[in-house]
Amino acid sequence: MFTFWDRDLLFPRPCDVVIIGGGFTGMSAAITIKRYRPSWHVVVVESEATGTLASSRNAGFICLGSPTELMRDIQNHGLPVVEELLQWKIQGASILLHYLKKTKLIYAKSVGYEIFSSETPEPEGLDDHLNTLNGLMRAAGGPVPYYMRFMQAPKGWYPGVHQSSWVKMNWEGQLHPAAAVAQLRLQFQNLGGVISTHQPVDSLAFDPSGVFLQSQSETLRARQVLLASNAFVPRLMPDIKIDAHRAQVMITEPLGKIPFRGNVHFREGYMYARDVGQRLLIGGGRFLDFEGEKTDQLGTTNGIQAYLTDQLSMLTGIPVEDLPVADQWSGIMGFTPARLAPILEVKNQGMLVVAAGMNGMGTALGPYIGKKAAELLIQEREGRSIHLPQPGFFPLTPKKRR
Repeated sequence: MFTFWDRDLLFPRPCDVVIIGGGFTGMSAAITIKRYRPSWHVVVVESEATGTLASSRNAGFICLGSPTELMRDIQNHGLPVVEELLQWKIQGASILLHYLKKTKLIYAKSVGYEIFSSETPEPEGLDDHLNTLNGLMRAAGGPVPYYMRFMQAPKGWYPGVHQSSWVKMNWEGQLHPAAAVAQLRLQFQNLGGVISTHQPVDSLAFDPSGVFLQSQSETLRARQVLLASNAFVPRLMPDIKIDAHRAQVMITEPLGKIPFRGNVHFREGYMYARDVGQRLLIGGGRFLDFEGEKTDQLGTTNGIQAYLTDQLSMLTGIPVEDLPVADQWSGIMGFTPARLAPILEVKNQGMLVVAAGMNGMGTALGPYIGKKAAELLIQEREGRSIHLPQPGFFPLTPKKRR
């Protein structure tokens, strides 16, 4: 139940913009609007009491795509489409890092590796593919050479890993995703924005005066709405085709010795692992049960969690029984029918913008798509084309690891 104070803070007058979804996409849009239209009353509503269902629950990678991921996308969609998507990811990562640049213990530069084994052998003509991908990275404005092949494990890695070859990505990042979302919210609030958490929106109604949002026992009124709830958009707009998929994650207790440092990708991006201080994190495994993981319900399953433990044991040489599990959790991703480009649409005579369907790439894509969504909202209200400045720049050099 809202008090007088709640209503006076949240709804002293009809909102200029209500943003549904407080993750990377929604908060990037919120910050952008308040920076360039500071007098607008902007409210972000988030269904979760703390965090989100995706942005703050992921594995904490900032990455642009492993070789086999991009090769698969090129085969399915063509070079021009993948190049444009890569540009969006580079710009999105730049925006996010710009917002986090004065923070501590939230972001660190890293490097990434894609590994190949007898279970996942390297694709034929890998060297030619890497040349193509480095050209694509150059055209998209990223650092080159980005992808480098070598034939042995990095120094300090478990030598018993039977990989036939490796590819190194010369820049990737590691996040504390929940702290990153909290930092974006703090910046938005410092600009005068308002956030209401634990407030799921049940329905939307439109009339010439604006949008009515039914939320529990309250009705919010806004001139415009941004729907940035990713996999959950179809709950409010059933005509928007986005499929929800669950991603499971596991993290260990602190270990005495860390067998690897950096980000690891394998199985075309369906598997991923990283270090978190003295812990190891591993996630993925959807391919074991695509139908079962096609859900918008949080939870973990014994089969996938056991597989994650087995794969971490394979990577590190640590027996399964010696990998103490500290926590297991999941997040919900949103996939568009094409499984590549997200949805960014204006609807209902400019009163609604939809920005969703990040296809598992929301950490890099979300901040850019959120900025573009903010531009669309301003354009629709003011009746003129605008292009707001791009904050931040892409870091071109990797951090040297000890």
